[in-house]
Amino acid sequence: MRRTGIRGVMVTSDSPNWSDYTQKNWMPRIGREFYILNWSDRKKWEKNLPVRVFRHFCGTRENYCPSIILFQGLRHPLVYRFFYAFRDYKHGDEEALRRLENDLFEKMSKQD
Repeated sequence: MRRTGIRGVMVTSDSPNWSDYTQKNWMPRIGREFYILNWSDRKKWEKNLPVRVFRHFCGTRENYCPSIILFQGLRHPLVYRFFYAFRDYKHGDEEALRRLENDLFEKMSKQD
């Protein structure tokens, strides 16, 4: 039996460095199971739980967007920060991005 509900928070933005990629490769896998925050629209954000989770676990100083916070029940969530991985990807090095994605999607599949 598959559990239902929100599995985490994804923070993204309208940046051309990752917007198309995340829409094509991540959203089909996580779209309905994650609360999506768009950093480009942050002035419209309400002070709700997903925003508080993002600010608490990622902050807004460095390497916070894009990021994924994966809930683990009552344990501390796993935080995946993708900024530097996408920077490397933009310059032709896919290793860090693939490593983070593989770990994230493996952890998600173990929760199913």
